[in-house]
Amino acid sequence: MAGLHRGRNALGAYALTALLSPQALGDNWTFFTPTSGEDPPNAIQVADFNNDGQPDIVATTEFGGQGRLLLLLWTQQHQYEDVESFLLTGHPKALATGDFNRDGNQDVAVAFAAEGGGGVSILFGDGHGHFSTGPTVSFIEHANAVPLDLIAANLANRSDRTDLAATISGGASENFVVVLLNHLLESGGFSKNYIDTTTPRPSIAAFSTFLLTDLFVASDRVARLEGLGGGDFSPPVDFWCPGTGLAVCTKTEIEATGQSTELLDTGNPSRLRVGAFSEGERFLGVIDRTLPRFTALHRGPIGGFDLTTQIPLPAPPKRLFVADIGNGQLFVADNLQDAIILDDSDNVTAVFQTSSPPFFGPTQPISNQFCSTAVLAASAHVPPSLPRLPFVAVTGRRCLLAAGSDSGIGGEGGCPPLCQEH
Repeated sequence: MAGLHRGRNALGAYALTALLSPQALGDNWTFFTPTSGEDPPNAIQVADFNNDGQPDIVATTEFGGQGRLLLLLWTQQHQYEDVESFLLTGHPKALATGDFNRDGNQDVAVAFAAEGGGGVSILFGDGHGHFSTGPTVSFIEHANAVPLDLIAANLANRSDRTDLAATISGGASENFVVVLLNHLLESGGFSKNYIDTTTPRPSIAAFSTFLLTDLFVASDRVARLEGLGGGDFSPPVDFWCPGTGLAVCTKTEIEATGQSTELLDTGNPSRLRVGAFSEGERFLGVIDRTLPRFTALHRGPIGGFDLTTQIPLPAPPKRLFVADIGNGQLFVADNLQDAIILDDSDNVTAVFQTSSPPFFGPTQPISNQFCSTAVLAASAHVPPSLPRLPFVAVTGRRCLLAAGSDSGIGGEGGCPPLCQEH
């Protein structure tokens, strides 16, 4: 990774063909339209990168085969104006944020694919809206593997460190969870541990159970990698299967229980995605493309999962994000994490968490028709001394849009004109 390009409207000819033009929509969304030749953003995260208590956006894109990280800073005028662009190693595939070097500022981790082996690059934030180059962890042991998902979490039960975990896939023989334990202050880097998952697992979540953290990965089923302490995990074991709710996922096993196999859809690695709800009541959330619905698995007081809530969705879902964005009313935080779901019809729907069983519902459309929306992020995280600011950001093929409690909510009229497909 090399190079930093910064500017309010003009980034220079070498940075993303120069322009990301912020414009305010009449319905209070803020959107950006990339210029010709730039790929649509393929990953997005929300965090506060200049310590002003406002949600900023990082997104990855490519131009001319060169990966780039975009940083969009939210201004006091309730729009995004300052844009920074960083050149990235390889082809970016996933993003995660966290304070990796423990300096009190938000950093960025980018999982990338590259010839000869992908990896994860770290960019250190300075708390003023700038980044510097950090270490890169390469997956050279599995040169054909491409990152599918990336998360940041405390995986080694050390309260002061943020670790990383990625799912990677290189075909039939190269499918792994890669656990990256944070040793930045001791050795300047991350240790690396591959755990064979046998098949591709496009989604991963970390879920704390008592004193340990487990990893859950999803494909056509949800599997659990039990935390053993110190950042070690057991191989994946089937945990939950759609249609049965049992930890058995083959036709023969399900038939042996007397249940129907009609809803079984094995061999579809993109069927499910998972997310962890870690504030208040604890849930593992699952979205299902074959049976369009959101399922919340409630962790009971003694560590098992004792309640399942299912919410039907209007179309097959493709992205799940967890954040506190409302209490039944959008952008009114209540310290309960909600599900924000993007579907194949480019609708974004909120499924609100409540404080009593069944714990989820009602649902509320956030917006729709975002021109083949690709990715979704949401955040309610700001410095503890400031009120929470619920916030949602989405990207489409032609634009990036954001909305929050300061800017209002809109989008009922469909795509902005500059976001329409041509």
